[in-house]
Amino acid sequence: MKRRIVLLLCVLMLVSFCSSCAAEIPEIVPEYSVAVSEDGIDLAGKTYIMAMETSYEGRGRNLGYIPDTEFGDMAAQRVKDVETKYNCTIEFVYSSSMAERAYRSAVGGVYLYDFIQENSFGLLSYMRANAFEDLTGLNNIDVFNQSKWGNRYALVSTMYDGGIFAVLAAALPLRIVDSELKILYVNEDHITENLSTDPRDYYENGEWTWDTFERCLESFAYTNSANQYIYSFFSGFGPFARDLGLSNGTEVVSRNSDGEMEIGYFSDAALEAYNKAYEWYNGALADNVLDYWKTDRFIAGDSVMYYSDTNQVLGRDTNTISYNVDNFGIVPLPTGPNAKNVYDNKMTYSSSSLAIAIPVTAQDSEVSALLIDKIYSPFEGYETKESIIDYLSRNFFHDRRDAEVIFEQTQGDHMRYHVHMEMSGMFDGMMNAGIVPALSAAETAMYKNAEKSAFPAYATLFKYEGYFHD
Repeated sequence: MKRRIVLLLCVLMLVSFCSSCAAEIPEIVPEYSVAVSEDGIDLAGKTYIMAMETSYEGRGRNLGYIPDTEFGDMAAQRVKDVETKYNCTIEFVYSSSMAERAYRSAVGGVYLYDFIQENSFGLLSYMRANAFEDLTGLNNIDVFNQSKWGNRYALVSTMYDGGIFAVLAAALPLRIVDSELKILYVNEDHITENLSTDPRDYYENGEWTWDTFERCLESFAYTNSANQYIYSFFSGFGPFARDLGLSNGTEVVSRNSDGEMEIGYFSDAALEAYNKAYEWYNGALADNVLDYWKTDRFIAGDSVMYYSDTNQVLGRDTNTISYNVDNFGIVPLPTGPNAKNVYDNKMTYSSSSLAIAIPVTAQDSEVSALLIDKIYSPFEGYETKESIIDYLSRNFFHDRRDAEVIFEQTQGDHMRYHVHMEMSGMFDGMMNAGIVPALSAAETAMYKNAEKSAFPAYATLFKYEGYFHD
């Protein structure tokens, strides 16, 4: 409501100013007016250009979904319906460097695209350079609607220095899961053969803590009926330790009592998590845990648990877990003693896939916003949380609990933006250099690098914290 009032005051001030200067400034009548009823909008057959990553060539009108699938067909029909309703054509073009092209068009003042769909990491440098519209200033898109455009923590990767420059297709099924997130996979056949308690049961009962996880690391390793040694757990140490720290009650970036930005990776709670992870990898359980970051060995059945990307759920190609492991389950990371509660787990991401931005040289940014808003509205039959969970349960999982977990993790407050190029090297060195030496060596450089993107992004989140709604 505050924002609407501010906008109204700005309009009144503008009207007053123009009235006093009418003799000097000619009246400008926009081609498109937001005052027109939605059903009365006629875009006069104009063509609007959407640029997409080259990897999605052939999937353009399917909005990134695989053609000839349920969602691919629904996406293509949605584009067609929007074109019909508003009397326009939406043309899809493909580029591996569309964000850079949009930036160059902004520098030269040349029109290329009306909107682009890109991963947010690809947009990062050009958000800094003001190549894209700040969506908080547009009337035809409510960027603060978390149900439609992504939870505020998921949107941090699209923020910079007080602006929000892209939205995520959160209302369309599976789009947020496509982002660079991680989840803990469980080979349920090993659980059955080893007569172990399913981690999903621990999570459901509110018992999924470090102590429980440690007991699983102790008991899950075994030699199976084929005389094959099965590890308890696979994961690259760095991402696991990083997210374990956040799941112990800290944040990637926060503000201290003086209002200054702080990186949570150096907190006592984070240090406690790193030491715990180091102990699991190098202590008495070292024979049960393997520092390994490839999916092939989990698919081959070499471990009971594996921490990896959420896009392994989607089966975007035939090398993923969903295609190759007959009976798998998922749980989040266990929470530490300093977490707010047993469900206060967090996972980092460095890029939100399929972020949608409007170049400053678009023909009409308000028209672009309108079309984005309509194209990325929920599909018919998939407007609710329950309908999407039902779909996931039918098509991807053996247990409904897995669908509920993946939905909650990707739609709730569990995602935290980690600027990979600025804030990752420290974790890679911990296994060799040790925890404290790696922290000490990285702290100064990490704070300096965070000034480039991480701090301006999180400062924007803090600025608009009260505006977000579902």
